[in-house]
Amino acid sequence: MTSRNGTTKAAANPTRLYLSTERSGGYFHLKATVVEIRPDDDYSVKTWGKVRNVEMSGGRYVDDLEVTSQGNDEDRERSTSGRQLYGWEIQYRAAFVRLEKAEHMIKTLKAIEKDLARMTAKIGRPLSFGQYLGRVAISLGCVGFVVKHGKGRGEWGYDADDHRFLSIADGIEQADFMVREWAAEGLEATSVEG
Repeated sequence: MTSRNGTTKAAANPTRLYLSTERSGGYFHLKATVVEIRPDDDYSVKTWGKVRNVEMSGGRYVDDLEVTSQGNDEDRERSTSGRQLYGWEIQYRAAFVRLEKAEHMIKTLKAIEKDLARMTAKIGRPLSFGQYLGRVAISLGCVGFVVKHGKGRGEWGYDADDHRFLSIADGIEQADFMVREWAAEGLEATSVEG
């Protein structure tokens, strides 16, 4: 890509929301972080490229940004509707933050909230956490989602796993499927115990 002053500027690598789950202390968390897909030198192994952390996406500061939700495993016993996610939020998980970085974080969070409010006013509230993630992906300029898919080449980090690359629509469905899978697990546990 050529800039206005005639110099060549490399195009940014595409960014995606990386879906993962975490279980701790009787709680289920579906999380999404922003990653970029860098070209892979060995296309015989991975045709989509390498998954890597990224600092900026769509002009927004996304290093350490996390979209998270929480569900309680015990909801299967306390609620007739079973397990459900609650507590959707966007946050930064940074350990040390200097003023300049904090200002970028605040600017990004405000921009995302403004975009989400605009989308809600136009098309209504998201009906699921997957839809919420889809709206965050759009706000951040992401082209889709990434989800772990089996084990990869035995390396560490993102390279340790194979990945599926999904469109935003398919990523919404994948996130909702991960929630339904967790909820169904709770129903199965209730029927076994009962």
